[in-house]
Amino acid sequence: MGAWANYFEKPADERDRILNVISLEISGTPLGDRIRRPKFVCDMDWVDMVWPKDLLAKNDFPKARLYCLMSVKDAFTDFHIDFGGTSVFYHLIYGAKIFVFIRPTLTNLKKYEQWCLSSDQSKTFFADLVRECHIVHLTAGDSLIIPSGWIHAVYTPEDSLIIGGNFLTPVNIPTQIQLAKLEIRTKVPQKFRYPFFDRVVWYAAFYYSDLILAKATNNADFKNEDVADETKHVLPSLELSGLTNLRDYLLDLVVAAATTSNKSYIKHLNSSLPKDIKRASNGPQKFLQKFAKQIAQLQSAADNRDDDDIQLPAWVEDFSIALKQK
Repeated sequence: MGAWANYFEKPADERDRILNVISLEISGTPLGDRIRRPKFVCDMDWVDMVWPKDLLAKNDFPKARLYCLMSVKDAFTDFHIDFGGTSVFYHLIYGAKIFVFIRPTLTNLKKYEQWCLSSDQSKTFFADLVRECHIVHLTAGDSLIIPSGWIHAVYTPEDSLIIGGNFLTPVNIPTQIQLAKLEIRTKVPQKFRYPFFDRVVWYAAFYYSDLILAKATNNADFKNEDVADETKHVLPSLELSGLTNLRDYLLDLVVAAATTSNKSYIKHLNSSLPKDIKRASNGPQKFLQKFAKQIAQLQSAADNRDDDDIQLPAWVEDFSIALKQK
């Protein structure tokens, strides 16, 4: 840090190269302890919601919530999507930034994936491949929120200091999972992905499973009018609609672990599992079968449908079907 401070404080014409600090996470540091994230960010942070409270209290959680970014004049970050489809809050202490944003439509995301895998990526300006861009200029004191999935590049016209952070949200589950899969397909190294993303997803499923059970305590019959009326208010519609994506992502993980000989992948899955699931025989499979039923019942109640109309994947009754489909 001392060497960086000496470099950063030099006049621009005395620097021998352009450097850009964009990954200095400061949670739990003296500086981080003096910074408070925006309230709505804290309220919407999925990790704060689903991560075990005892681990949060020990400062044991994915470190991505608070960054100190330092950029010198003419620094440029090429087009990218923030890891794990996270949303971003961004506050410019001093300096200036120019963002070029591209909406994450299916077409644009497909082009982005192709560009990431192209041997000509470094020679191709991604904005030339899409129909529309949005340019945002920031100056000292400005704050910015980047929604989940937006493709963007950043140029620094003058030395800048920024406080920002990444956060997963419960209302962007489909996009976050879609982009986590895109990172796998484009071979993004693990160290550049959202830390412990799979563990967050498992904890989220555990959280929702417990929430649904709590609302239906002592009455598993969702045909009962009172229970149906109560459970349809358990989750906002955006959050509820993402649970199927959550289920399917975890199914892919479990099936892959059961059908692979890759020991490091199996180790990765096991390290991501909540203890209660890990201890049980066939724990991940049995949990997913139960979770799939819970989601279906909750969605049925929210739509005022009868249990007779619930359609479950075949693997809910026989998990070997999922393994064979792989």
